[in-house]
Amino acid sequence: MIRKKLGFSVKVFYDVLIFKTNKASLTLHVYLLPPDPVVQQAVERQENSDASRSIRKPSPDKPLRLENHFFLTTDTETAEICPDKLKLTCERKNPNFFEVFIRNANSDFNLKLEGEQKKNKEKETVWTCMIRKDDYQKGSSYQEQGQHFVDRHRTDLINRVTDTGTILDQLQDRRIISNENYDTVRALKTTQDQMREILRFLNSAGRAGKDALYEIMRGMKHLSFLIFELEGSE
Repeated sequence: MIRKKLGFSVKVFYDVLIFKTNKASLTLHVYLLPPDPVVQQAVERQENSDASRSIRKPSPDKPLRLENHFFLTTDTETAEICPDKLKLTCERKNPNFFEVFIRNANSDFNLKLEGEQKKNKEKETVWTCMIRKDDYQKGSSYQEQGQHFVDRHRTDLINRVTDTGTILDQLQDRRIISNENYDTVRALKTTQDQMREILRFLNSAGRAGKDALYEIMRGMKHLSFLIFELEGSE
């Protein structure tokens, strides 16, 4: 903050988080967030509570300038992006995001983030990524016929998922588990026992409960590697 007040340019590393909403037409929420787990998990919880799904892509590999404006564009002519620019600030609460809307999306497309140079107002490309058709159209594993993803990988989930608190909070927010169920799980001492109890409760909730758990885990950034690994093993 001192450097900011003195007028010095401050460069910071930020992450790009992308979420596909649960709307009929392709709608993405694209966030520029500091590499702060508290901030990112708050956004993940909010998006997951709205049944959004994370699309994991690499973040910028160079720092961005605070107080600069950034523009998100796509090579799809029919895309609508709002707002047209965002100012990069230190704000940690209620971070803003770009909304990308593409009606009848049916192909790969590129996203490009550009920063505006304050001196000459020229734009510099700071990040690009390709959003593939499979990223937003591929049917999720939990929608496949037969045994559910949660059941197929029960042992791995019990042994390797440790953030049971976030999962419990989101299951309760979606009214998948009751307050009594929540307290029962929280009273258990190990995350393995907590996951066993969560899975036991979800057996009673049926496929909808397991679908919710899968969506929640897939949207948690620190679990995405595990979920992708398990999906790839099928």
